[in-house]
Amino acid sequence: MTIKGYATDQETADSIAASVGLACDNRGLPRFIGITPMPIYSGDHVGEMFIPLPDSALEQVLWRGIKMKDFPEFQELVTGLGGLEARVEINADDLIDPDAEVE
Repeated sequence: MTIKGYATDQETADSIAASVGLACDNRGLPRFIGITPMPIYSGDHVGEMFIPLPDSALEQVLWRGIKMKDFPEFQELVTGLGGLEARVEINADDLIDPDAEVE
């Protein structure tokens, strides 16, 4: 299975995650939009952080008819990451830590 999103450095990933939370905070809304960057352990983007953003997330209603793409900040963040066309597709297995203990 592949996942569409952004491969970026740690600093950018942390900044994006914080900005999304701040957008909710500034509106007095719960943090119903959460972006959790994940390390990429293998594949073409090994060593980078992955910010998942599949097409389905753009249309999902999050709260009272509000979609993620409806926030002005969302458009700014996506533009800053190179636009929707800058997303990459990675194999979901690339996000699995090979050193993680398996129960």
